[in-house]
Amino acid sequence: MKIVTVDVVILGAGINGCSAAYWLQKRGKSVLVLSKDVDGIATPAAGGMLTPSAEAESSEQVLLEFAKKNCAFYPEFIRMLESESQRSCELNMNGTLMPALNNDDRVRLEHLAERQEQLGVDTTWLSKKECRDFEPCLSPKVLGGLWAPNDHSINPKLLLESFKIAAMNHGAHFMTVFKDPKLEISDNQVVGLNCVLYGLPTRVLARHVVVATGRWCNRVLPRDSQLPLRAVKGQYLELSGCSLIQRVIRTPGAYLVPRGNGTIYVGATSEEKGFDNATLAGPLFELFGQAWRLVPGVYESRIKLTSAGLRPALRDNLPAIGPTDVNGLSVMTGHYRHGIMLAPLSGLMMAQLIEG
Repeated sequence: MKIVTVDVVILGAGINGCSAAYWLQKRGKSVLVLSKDVDGIATPAAGGMLTPSAEAESSEQVLLEFAKKNCAFYPEFIRMLESESQRSCELNMNGTLMPALNNDDRVRLEHLAERQEQLGVDTTWLSKKECRDFEPCLSPKVLGGLWAPNDHSINPKLLLESFKIAAMNHGAHFMTVFKDPKLEISDNQVVGLNCVLYGLPTRVLARHVVVATGRWCNRVLPRDSQLPLRAVKGQYLELSGCSLIQRVIRTPGAYLVPRGNGTIYVGATSEEKGFDNATLAGPLFELFGQAWRLVPGVYESRIKLTSAGLRPALRDNLPAIGPTDVNGLSVMTGHYRHGIMLAPLSGLMMAQLIEG
């Protein structure tokens, strides 16, 4: 049996596992990231919206404050990450527009604006003309909208790639496993884990193990440390050949996120379907219909991709970041639909916790 010794093993190479790997390796820890190919991983399916303003009405205060801190940190952080990885993350700092297509939308947005003001979230009401000055391809039926100048977006796939490259540049190692590793625990202390690497049975010795495998965390965690996780399915589509918008356009029915090369991400459903990540015509039809009502020009776009991801969620829809009852064993999961927005400081928090 091969034996490998590191300071920290991270299970899961999604956005939060890679963020933790980046910060830990950057701060001098030796890190090994083990990942397993499964369908429905959340990160590649994410919209990449950095929009705490839209969460003001439905989210817990603690989550909103954490989101605001992450979004304020993002511009400086991305400059650093892009410099270290030599990759662009496509950070879009043009803000977010939440338009009203009818009077019901207007009333809902007025209520949201009151809540945002109470929570110190910066938004401004724009007239119909001001909305269409911002986004000329918006439907002429738009009555007005809320403008959130401090809400941005990023390309999750490019962000994930930059995290990995920067972490590896600092010395982290990434490997793929085909079966779930088995934790090794002695006297309530993590010793490491056992797995198969490159066909060889391998014992990885580590004082710290971080489980960041999203909805699949309970497959690895000991029974007494398991969490009430559920998967929330999100179907989405990507349209190409349509450089129609410059910023995130968000409504309750759908959100449109501009990306490079004339691509628009349209998402996303929210379905309690367990591990079912199939894409279905009906929900995608509804998403496209909402996108067409907001920006009629998408009718001429090409469908680049349709897919779905499984968001890991807990009962209170708050993330779990921290130690379990087993010494040296920590979790990062439950970020629900906020994984990309919370990633920079979630990883830093985990690094600080491991450092004590």
